[in-house]
Amino acid sequence: MRFVLILLILLLVGIGGGVFVYRARHSSVPTVPAPKIYVYTNPTYGYSFRRPQSWSASQSNARDTSQTASQRDAAIVFSRDGQSQLTVQVTDKTKAGDISLDQFATDSITPKDQVTISDKTAYKVGGLDGIREKVVITDPGYSGLVYFTQDKNYFYTFYTTKSYELQDVVVALAYFQPKATP
Repeated sequence: MRFVLILLILLLVGIGGGVFVYRARHSSVPTVPAPKIYVYTNPTYGYSFRRPQSWSASQSNARDTSQTASQRDAAIVFSRDGQSQLTVQVTDKTKAGDISLDQFATDSITPKDQVTISDKTAYKVGGLDGIREKVVITDPGYSGLVYFTQDKNYFYTFYTTKSYELQDVVVALAYFQPKATP
């Protein structure tokens, strides 16, 4: 009797498993293409990060013909549909002086009498230690998150126009890489 019961169970499991495998092989599950990710590399300063295909890059002061290409490449704005998503500003450490990242972050946001900084926290930018701050400037009206990090040559400042983290910005900052130095 046990033998018949075991045989019956095996037969039912075999038929049920075969139907499952058949359905799995012949089902039409739609596939969703992964969004295209592009890598932006700054031509002057050499930093890079992943960005969505929908972001376009432009120099924030591209029309200022009195500036050199390296000065224009120091501030790059990434936009989607005409809306700024992220601005990357590079500051040469020799111009900034021998100061800490925390001091640089404090000194960078001006005018001091019109700035409110909250939620200042440690934040990883790529593999580098950094700082994230929520900033409100009353004149001109600006509110957003600002991120800071540094390597041995530069301070990097990342401005957003949102007071919350955008997923595309989080990804860009996670994959940020400064220029490799020998």
